[in-house]
Order: sequence, then structure tokens, then C-alpha cells
Amino acid sequence: MRKLLLVVTFGTNVIESRRIDKDKITIGRDDTNDIVLNNPTISREHSEINFSDGIISIKDLGSANGTFINNVKMDEAVLDIGDEIIVGKYMIKLKSARSLDPELDLSFQSSEEGKSTDIETFRVDDKTRKQMLERYQSGKDINFPVLILSNNKQIKVTEDIFLIGKGSESNLRINGSFIKDVHAKIIKIGATSYKMISMGSFFSPVRVNGKKTKEKILRHGDVIEIGGEEIVFNL
Repeated sequence: MRKLLLVVTFGTNVIESRRIDKDKITIGRDDTNDIVLNNPTISREHSEINFSDGIISIKDLGSANGTFINNVKMDEAVLDIGDEIIVGKYMIKLKSARSLDPELDLSFQSSEEGKSTDIETFRVDDKTRKQMLERYQSGKDINFPVLILSNNKQIKVTEDIFLIGKGSESNLRINGSFIKDVHAKIIKIGATSYKMISMGSFFSPVRVNGKKTKEKILRHGDVIEIGGEEIVFNL
């Protein structure tokens, strides 16, 4: 029997390579799934891949954004080697183990993208979905840090200097009596490195992970507190 793999990518990054070693593999945002994809474009129970009598098939589980096979939205489909499955912002490709680099680690590869959080699913409109597909095909999808606010709203940090404050020039607006027009800056200092610089006042200091901070290199999962707002930095 052929050894088959599901190779999961986010943009140009491979985040998981998994053997098809059971009759059913579930995909979704909930951490009870076999393949956990932590992104609001993914439903908690998004789709499932079934293996029976040598046939591999996929079924959408009523997800908000659908399951696409080779860019065509389908509720169910039989899969073949080379087929590309798109769920939310992720691509999953069915491959034969023999077609891969023999040094590739085929075991489960954990990733920050695979961690589950309590977030709501948002729907992707046709225009956005088309742009996603074009980015996959061009290989130009770029990963930016994401700020998760206390109301679960997510904001991408796409600027090299990202401003937080109550001023109109701020990328993230936060109001409050002691909040400055520019209260904090997140500055890109490397390909994947970011520094937070506080511009805050004595009465409203910036805290990172509960500690007053003037400057700090940000890590995935750091919690930035400004005024009454808690912001989680996801890299």
C-alpha cells in the first residue's frame, strides 16, 4: 500500500506533515481534531478525510468558509495524489511519501499556528478568497504578526512602525484619560523580530506580561497592557 501524506502549509511555510495512518482524519480549529488549524477562517469542525478500501475522500462538515479541492468548492470529493485542499488560509496537499525529500520529518510538527484559542469564526467573501488563492499560487503569501484584542478582534501588524494610541495617526486606536496620541510603538527590527517601545505616562504605563516596560523584544504570546486594554501579540 502506498504511504500517503497530508502536507499542511500556511503561505510558504510547511507547518505539518502527517501520514494517513487511520481511517478518518479530522481538520478544524478545535484542539480535539487530528489536524488543528488555529485561525478564525477555520471552523471548529471544518472537514474530515476518510480512507476506505484504498479510496481517500474528503467531506466538508458544514464549515463557514467551505472546503476547496483544486480551487473548486466541494461538499465531498474523492482525492488523488497531488490534489490541493484549501481550508481557510491553509493549503493541504495529498502526496506520496516517495515524492518528498527523504530527510523531511514526517512526524507531527507542532506550530504556534496549531494552538487552539477561543475565537469566533469569520466568513471570507469571494473577493478575499480569490486573493488568498492567488497568493497561494504565486507563493507570495506573507505572514505578519497579529494583535488579538480583549474583544477577540484581530489586527495585523503590516507596518514597520506600528503606532498605538488615541491619536488619528495611530494604527490601533485606544481611548482613555491618560492615553497619549502615540502611547506605544511596535517596531520591526528584523525579518521576524519586533520591539515594543513605550511612550506612556506615569499614570498609564505600558505593561508587558504584567510588568512595567519601556522597551521589550516581543515574543509570541506576550500580553501588552495599555489603559484597560489587553493585547496578545501573536507572531
